[in-house]
Amino acid sequence: MFASKTTKTVEVGPNSVVIRKLAAIQLERASDVRQAKLAENMARIGPEMMRSFTSDPEARAKAEKNPDARYQTYDRATVLCLGLVSWTGPDIYPDARFDDLDEEAADLLHRAIIDLSVPPVKVAEEQAKND
Repeated sequence: MFASKTTKTVEVGPNSVVIRKLAAIQLERASDVRQAKLAENMARIGPEMMRSFTSDPEARAKAEKNPDARYQTYDRATVLCLGLVSWTGPDIYPDARFDDLDEEAADLLHRAIIDLSVPPVKVAEEQAKND
């Protein structure tokens, strides 16, 4: 019931990072931030260019089947800010912050937090059938 009580330790090289499950309202916030960034980008590139990206049905179908789509739904910085609890290890320094993570660690932790917070589509579909 209370998402913040669900935690998991993720190994990142020689370091251990404790992450937590995000609450529904936090996932919504991370999704809203992501959508706002996408809308900003769309406004910048213009409607003609956007139509060229979205008019190809084959490309659209491929994007919808992309297994990474679930991770792209949520703003990574928001997810990391809300989902990182603590870290320990030899690489950690006193003022370590989530915005100093390298790409590999940020991606790994973002995916781990989403995996903990959002059930995979197949699991969600099975749960819906059983309800």
